[in-house]
Amino acid sequence: MRIACIIPNVFEALGPGNRLIIWTQGCLKHCPGCISPEFKDINAVKDLDVIKFIEENKYKYYVSGVTISGGEPFLQKEELLELVTYLSQTYDDIMIFSGMKYEELDQDPICHQIFEKIAVLVDGEYVEELNQNEKLRGSSNQRFIFFKEKYRERYEELNKKERDQVLFEITPDSYYGVGLKKKVKIWAKPISITR
Repeated sequence: MRIACIIPNVFEALGPGNRLIIWTQGCLKHCPGCISPEFKDINAVKDLDVIKFIEENKYKYYVSGVTISGGEPFLQKEELLELVTYLSQTYDDIMIFSGMKYEELDQDPICHQIFEKIAVLVDGEYVEELNQNEKLRGSSNQRFIFFKEKYRERYEELNKKERDQVLFEITPDSYYGVGLKKKVKIWAKPISITR
């Protein structure tokens, strides 16, 4: 599976509790203001081994849930099914972000199997004009689709909190921001210049 980045120990930036965040590589959408354009290139050679990472670090981090984002995770649906099948043996709370709509994904039997193993899907393309600075949804057109109702309240309450982004060191000279960026309003006051 083309995995762009794995970061453990992310507290509430992309889901409730302490999470393992996995970004897939490759997306065919062109959403203006995309939060992770560096993960769009479908031909980028990135292939981190998630299972090996988890096995080597399972006692190093306490992780209560997993968030999978991208890129577009469902572009690799067969591999995504394998990944969530493995993850669901340890984690009950798995969330996936997708730019695709649930109704279009659910027509595919592989995607349907994925939904049987996860807690939440956030679906729909990011629309910059509909960004309301919610904690977990990039824009208000995106929906929470709950497959495990017991998580609904936790996600909905967290989504009301203030949006923040946490920096993580990837290499000694590179950092990655985890979480949705705040939409900043710029107020410009007309200036009259007299000579």
